[in-house]
Amino acid sequence: MTLRREHLEHFVAWLPSTGLARNTLAGVVTAIRTFFDDCAMHGWNADMSPNVRLVPGDGPGFVTGLPRFISEDVMAQLEDPANIARFTDGPARNLFLIARETGKRIGEITTLPRDPVVIDSTGAPCLTYRDHKSSREGIVPISAIAADAIRDQQHIVVQQHPTSPWLFARPVRNADGSRHYSTQLFQIRLTDWMRRCDMRDMRGNPITVTSHQFRHTMATRMLNKGVPQHIVQQMLGHVGVDTVATYARLSDTTMRREFESYQRERIDIHGHVLPPTSGSPTADAEWIKHRIGKALQALPDGECGRPIQQACPHLNACLTCDDFLTDASHLDTHRGHLERTRKLIATADQSRRR
Repeated sequence: MTLRREHLEHFVAWLPSTGLARNTLAGVVTAIRTFFDDCAMHGWNADMSPNVRLVPGDGPGFVTGLPRFISEDVMAQLEDPANIARFTDGPARNLFLIARETGKRIGEITTLPRDPVVIDSTGAPCLTYRDHKSSREGIVPISAIAADAIRDQQHIVVQQHPTSPWLFARPVRNADGSRHYSTQLFQIRLTDWMRRCDMRDMRGNPITVTSHQFRHTMATRMLNKGVPQHIVQQMLGHVGVDTVATYARLSDTTMRREFESYQRERIDIHGHVLPPTSGSPTADAEWIKHRIGKALQALPDGECGRPIQQACPHLNACLTCDDFLTDASHLDTHRGHLERTRKLIATADQSRRR
């Protein structure tokens, strides 16, 4: 019997009766459509009718659900240092800290190499990772908390699996260290930890979150703090583009040029001239951090270089913070601040002598 398009139409019409979820059905139809497209392209369809093809619109399409972010009352429990200290599995604890801080997919974290951190021109850490969904390399700024978790995990893997290429090696049945930590094991450890800490939501029900919700929560927090949508897209590694994102990128190009010009003149709080990063591996991560800092902290005489994931302990004392950056365009402001400070010191000295 010669395979014809009507056979595919009958199959697609039958699929909903299987009871499978809509996105699962959409995945099946997409796979079949790709297969027959390949058959036509490579000439494998000699025994088929020429119209044996599926086209976009045949069968159900994928449906994207609403972000499943974690409420702040739950996050307060998850981020409580006392609860974090109750992790009995070191790698699971470090996985949690990195996922919460970076918003990366758990599969991207479990497949990190042994040394995934690079340092940008300001001395801040950045995470390099493999985005499996888009098959490309990525780099994002990270906080000191995530960097510390990575260093702790490096010590653990050296002790347990010294020859493993992975930062997170599978803890058992992995004598040669060739297998990485599994996402399923992390979810088990995460659930066990929440039960051990007796975490409950506002209704008193046991808290259950999935690892992927940390990604949604990271994005929600950034957007709620005013970070532009396309910067959130860069931070999370999304490749989907819509009209708004297209306009945002055009604006982004202009501001990126201004940022690179600023980088040639910037100095840190100690007066050291910082090297420009144009063309360096950390350039994209520093650009993301710069845009986030501008969105969250408007300063009259410089900018904040602290990653969004890291809380500020200085309140308004930016001029004593190692993450503060400035350039020559703010000299008049700094001179005025210095003059006022000297007057205050002189007045205080006179009062003390009286």
